[in-house]
Amino acid sequence: MGSSFRCTLVTPQEQVVDTSVTYASIPGWDGLFGVAPKHAPLVAKLVDGLLRLDCVEEGVKSYFVGSGFAQIKGDLLSLVVERATPVDQIDRQEAEKSLQEALEVVAATTQEMDAKQRKINRARAMLRLVR
Repeated sequence: MGSSFRCTLVTPQEQVVDTSVTYASIPGWDGLFGVAPKHAPLVAKLVDGLLRLDCVEEGVKSYFVGSGFAQIKGDLLSLVVERATPVDQIDRQEAEKSLQEALEVVAATTQEMDAKQRKINRARAMLRLVR
């Protein structure tokens, strides 16, 4: 098992992935980072973006993930995220609609502005993946 490690990906609704991988590319709070076998222990905050898993048996799997956390401990990478959508299931028209709706929101408070910006960033990130 030295050339791979176990990866679990869960959302509040379901367990999306539980498989062996040789590499993971993860959208961290302070930038994209990679995880390979025997990675040092780590806890990281995640942002909306592309998660790529190089699976031992299934090949490469790509997901748009919502914010959450990653933990690496031993030979286990655990990802807990708001959402996980396979990239090939992203609806471009729906993402464009979400972006347009977010851009039209009139935000009056700092909290509303933060929520608006997060929705804009999420929609733009999804659109980058389907173009």
